[in-house]
This record gives sequence, structure tokens and C-alpha cells, in this order.
Amino acid sequence: MRSLGAWLERELKEQAQEPPLREQWDLVQRLIAQDTEPDPGPQGDGRRITQGVAKDRRISISDPDMRHGRKTKRKRIDGYKRHIAVDLDTPGLVCAVALTPANQPERAAAKALLQDISRTHPALKDLYIDRGYLGDETIEAQRAKGLRVHCRPYPLRNGERFDKGAFEIDLEAQSVRCPDGAVVPLKRGAVLHFPAERCSSCPRRALCTRAQNGRGRSLSIHPQEPFHLDLRRRAKTPEGCQDLRERIAVEHALAALHNRQGNRARYRSLRKNLFDLRRHAALKNLSVVDRLRHAA
Repeated sequence: MRSLGAWLERELKEQAQEPPLREQWDLVQRLIAQDTEPDPGPQGDGRRITQGVAKDRRISISDPDMRHGRKTKRKRIDGYKRHIAVDLDTPGLVCAVALTPANQPERAAAKALLQDISRTHPALKDLYIDRGYLGDETIEAQRAKGLRVHCRPYPLRNGERFDKGAFEIDLEAQSVRCPDGAVVPLKRGAVLHFPAERCSSCPRRALCTRAQNGRGRSLSIHPQEPFHLDLRRRAKTPEGCQDLRERIAVEHALAALHNRQGNRARYRSLRKNLFDLRRHAALKNLSVVDRLRHAA
């Protein structure tokens, strides 16, 4: 890279400051910087392949918007993520779509989806979403105005020890009680710490925490903890379980779009591939309308 840079400076100094050569040289420098690191060899001026993946790593020379992402710990996504909203009163009818680089969380698409939904459903009352969309400011703002959000709660895991569900969170008294009866004040968006002296003498300590150095059990409280408590409560009821199954229609619509559009981006750039997603969603809606017309 140093040799090429020196040659450009010597032979094409003026051209290297103007498009398109400037953009191309900037791209080369970025790719080298994100994929390599200084090599502390004998001379100390070399470079080697970086272990791991750089944040927001560009994965395509021709498409600047593509990114690495993950569906699960083992399943990787290269490119983009599809997001859709479906009218559950008319199964299969897509009323909004969005597209994001694969490394962005699902909630990054929530604002665009809600903006499209508002055009056809200005008085939206119920929203069935995947929990990956939780935490978006737009959804929280609509929920504060009365929108009912239906979603599977986050799983509570702590190995073989007491998880968060074993603690009594009292919203009226603004307190949290541990399984052995210790009480601490409730603070939203904070990590609560139970008294170390109480935890040290607790007969159930081995079932609760592995904290060392004289520390007690800690418990993280979400800023929207009352909402998450309500999600967990509803998920344990027969009505809540039936309610959550309504989202199956969204999964079916996503599968249908995948079968129609395929799993490879047809164009370069986010804007053009978003157009392609909207085109396929419109074709799917035409097939839904045709099916309903023949069924009438």
C-alpha cells in the first residue's frame, strides 16, 4: 500500500485528488485498514491479517451498503435483512416493508415500518412484533399513546441458579424481594445489589449467586421493566399463548417473499434493493387480492 501510495503521489498527484481516483484510493485504504493490523516484526513496519472482524466492516467492493450480520450464533447473513409488516385481518397482505444492512439490529427498521403502516392504518391499536424490535424509540412512543404491543418476552436464564423470575418485583411498593426475603429499592434502568452481608449468610446462596470478594447478588432492571413484566405474565396464560401465535402469519409472508424474491440481492445499494423488495411485496399483494376475489 505504501508503494502504491508513493507512486500515485509521484505520477498522478493531481488526478489522485479528484474523482473517481480519489474515491477508489480511499476505498483501498479503508479495506486494508479494516482487514489488517500492524505487524510487530523485526522492522516493525509490516501488516498482517486482523484476527476477528472490524466493526461495520465493508464486505463488498461494488456495494457499499452490504454488511455481515447474524441470524443466530451459527448462522451468518451477508448483505441485507428484510423486514415486513402484515395485516393480520387479511392474512398474507403486506402493508409495509423495510431493508437494513445485515449488521443492524431489527429495531433499526421499526421507524420505517411504522411510517408505512401509518399510511394505511392511521388508528393502529395492536402491534405483533418479534422481540428483536423491542427498545425502539418509535414503538415506545406509540405504546405510551395507547398502542398495545404483543411480543414474546425475553427468556430468563441464569444456569441452575435463581433467575430474575424468582425475585418478587413490586411496582407499587417500588421494591424487589429475593427468594430468601431480602428487600432492596427498585430503580428502573439500574443494576440492583443486595447487601453483601445478607447474601454471605444466606442458606440459599449457592442456588443464587457466585459473587466473590464480599459482594451480594446483583439484578438488572430494564428501563421498561413494567412492560416486560406484563409480557412475561401474559405469556403464561392460555389467552396470551394464543395471542402470540397470531405472528405466524408474518413468518408465512416472509417465507412467501423469500420464495418469490430469492436470497440474493439483485441490485447494488440499499435503495435499489429496497425498491426490489417493495416490487415483490406488491406482486404478493396482487396474488392475495386475486385469491380473495375468487373466494368471494
